[in-house]
Amino acid sequence: MKQIDAGPQAGSAKTTWSAKVAAPGTVARLCIWLGDRPVASGSLILTVALAVPLGLDGYLVYLTNLALVYAVTAMGFTIVLGWTGLLGLCNSAFFGLGAYTGGLVAARWGVPVEAAILAGALAGGLVGLAFGSLAVRLRRYYLAITAIAFMFVLDYFFRNLDEITGGVRGLVIPAPTFALLGFQQVSSSYGHYYFSLLMVVVVYLFAVRLRKSSLGREWQVVRADERVAMALGINVYLSKLKAFVIGFAVIAASGAWLGFLLGRIFPESFLGNEMMYQFLIVALGGLGSVNGAVGGAIFLIVVRQYLRGYVGISEILFGVLLLVTVLALPRGIYGTLAEKYRGLREGFL
Repeated sequence: MKQIDAGPQAGSAKTTWSAKVAAPGTVARLCIWLGDRPVASGSLILTVALAVPLGLDGYLVYLTNLALVYAVTAMGFTIVLGWTGLLGLCNSAFFGLGAYTGGLVAARWGVPVEAAILAGALAGGLVGLAFGSLAVRLRRYYLAITAIAFMFVLDYFFRNLDEITGGVRGLVIPAPTFALLGFQQVSSSYGHYYFSLLMVVVVYLFAVRLRKSSLGREWQVVRADERVAMALGINVYLSKLKAFVIGFAVIAASGAWLGFLLGRIFPESFLGNEMMYQFLIVALGGLGSVNGAVGGAIFLIVVRQYLRGYVGISEILFGVLLLVTVLALPRGIYGTLAEKYRGLREGFL
């Protein structure tokens, strides 16, 4: 212990462990080392994640659940916005569509949460297919305007189909029943946490593999230059449509699970504020990065919760922090790190 505190001896060829840790760039080198060893890094991250709720109270575990839900949402939105460059700014509407679909099938038919989430994802994929078949022909701002208009269309149905959605009074969703646990009902935040973690791991693995697939490479070409993509024989329309279907299905699945975490959902929860919040997560984390999507979700949830302690000025502080982050890290948190440290890889698992 004394040797560690004293540092390396003069003229010695060896340096102590503490000196190595204190050296500049050690954290970055550690990340790069982990990035080159996916099994080790994946095991380390999973071990830490499994131990997270052990030292937290119920409310903090609930907030951690929210962070994981938004991590899944951000990964879905990354497919649409980050990989293909489509300004499909109706993400919050699909978030709500999944929440209402999952909540309705669980409340009316008593299906387990796994089936309810699949129903939400299916609804998001089918509606994404119908809307995308028309919308993906539009370019940039025209697509953004159309997507925002579609968000208000879905909001109209959420508000006015009282017999189905509950209208402005909201929809009450029962505590989730898990088929994985023998159809047992779980109402504690601690029990919900491990299912949230499972969702993040499954979607993360899916997103990383998808990015490396031929379809993922197609999306990158389409985003860079559609004319080049067509010259290479890529069906740009079909490629964009696939991004809509897959991305919004993932977003809807996360919305379905959010409904179970909240226990009651309201139409106003899925409008412009929610859309911009999800956009900020993707942008601040690093546009087009799966790691950035997860990191951005955790970052914003933690920061917003911390700043709520400053009553009266919390929103101002949050806005200032976002402004400083955007100016200092124009490529997002993970995007800036990946640009500076080339050894960092997209996806540790």
